[in-house]
Amino acid sequence: MKKALVKTAISGSCILGLTLASAGSAVAQTYSATFAYFDSNVDFQLPAAEAFKNYIEVATDGDMEINITTVGGLGGDEREVLDQLRLGELQFMTPNAGGLAGAFPAAQVWNLPFLFAGRHIAWKVFQDREYIGLVNDQIQTDTNGQLRFLGAAENSVRHLYTTRGPIRVPSDLDSEGIKIRTMQAPMHQAVWTELGAPSVVALPAAERYTGLQTGLIDATEGGLNSAWNAGLLEVADYVTLTAHMYDVTSYIVSDNFFESLPEEYQKVVEEASSLAIDVQNAHALVKDNEALNRIIEAGNTVVEPTSEERAAWRELAEPVGREFVAEVADPDFMQATLDTVSRVEETFYQQQ
Repeated sequence: MKKALVKTAISGSCILGLTLASAGSAVAQTYSATFAYFDSNVDFQLPAAEAFKNYIEVATDGDMEINITTVGGLGGDEREVLDQLRLGELQFMTPNAGGLAGAFPAAQVWNLPFLFAGRHIAWKVFQDREYIGLVNDQIQTDTNGQLRFLGAAENSVRHLYTTRGPIRVPSDLDSEGIKIRTMQAPMHQAVWTELGAPSVVALPAAERYTGLQTGLIDATEGGLNSAWNAGLLEVADYVTLTAHMYDVTSYIVSDNFFESLPEEYQKVVEEASSLAIDVQNAHALVKDNEALNRIIEAGNTVVEPTSEERAAWRELAEPVGREFVAEVADPDFMQATLDTVSRVEETFYQQQ
């Protein structure tokens, strides 16, 4: 965490000064690239994109220019924008796991329920050099060498929000007669059905507020910051910190563009990605904590399950998620991911 905060500072005032200094030089820009970040109602991905841009432009003395835009600004549909990346019309992109799955189905492994013991483990997994190499080998195979994986950063830690409760264990979903909204994704629907929700409804995100307000649904799930910004806590009185799923945005580069760069610039791109990921993770943590404090101050009931209660959620959800993902992901890749998570966890707790 300390490292992330230090790098956040670097991406701000220090780099601004360096950028202004280098702007005065007369170096011609040899490379120009566009970076499209995944835009949503959370506000921590733009600082990461700016850190990425500033680091590259300073480190190359202005020889590489990065233009920042959003996925929405290029059409809005992640999979269509990802096609632009595959065709070389776009150079950098940060799709979430669902968007990336159109070209790299194994990305759905990262959405396995309760895959990570905590965000601190996920952060280390997605910056583990061995794992980055493994993911890159797989994504290169799946896209015929069109895309390269540089790492991944936090998009959200997903929790449960209900109009009735409190909900502590899965059986409470049934006893309270909870109708839950999920994303329009079969795995999500199957998981909540297995957890005991009497009704699972797939609604567009824009209809969550009205659905909760009118009683069409009694619950929804998602990140704390996203839920607060969408106003969902105005109509959902209860929050259960299930942390049932971790969602990421991946840092992806067109492989043709990457290979066109001199070796020293390739290294700069990798370093910029690492910095941007640290910045994004740090901002995600801060924004989540701010949202949680606002939720508590607003008077909502917040439930944090005990380790035993969390185990009850995991015991039901995990097998269903693995069954779905096994149908679309290479089994060796899924096992390698599980092994990496176990290795990172073991190393982390040994160091405590």
